[in-house]
Amino acid sequence: MSIVDFMLSRRQQQMLGAMIAHADRESGANELISIGGPGVGAGRNVIKDFVRCAVVIQRRQGNQVVYSINAANPIYPEVRSICLKTFGVADVVTQALLPFREGSCWLSSSVRWHAGQIGRTATWI
Repeated sequence: MSIVDFMLSRRQQQMLGAMIAHADRESGANELISIGGPGVGAGRNVIKDFVRCAVVIQRRQGNQVVYSINAANPIYPEVRSICLKTFGVADVVTQALLPFREGSCWLSSSVRWHAGQIGRTATWI
């Protein structure tokens, strides 16, 4: 359980985390839905909600619709900060460590809320 589970569903966390971790990238609906987990209809609803709230920008590219995080949104810095401090940190750290993957060094990180305190666990493999 993540500390932000009361605000965002697991699917929303996964999709938003992927878009924030790769803010310079555009993604198709199918890619975002697969990141969010099973359930195409639920995934499409999450995307629609993000677009409706202007958290995500929807753009036509030929006959395809692509989505990207809206860095111009006034709450983007706060949303990004919350994401990176909680559910999005694993993607960011993994991307930063990719150049060192030849050494077989991987980091697993999690943030938990327990007994009124935040606990962070990092495991090197």
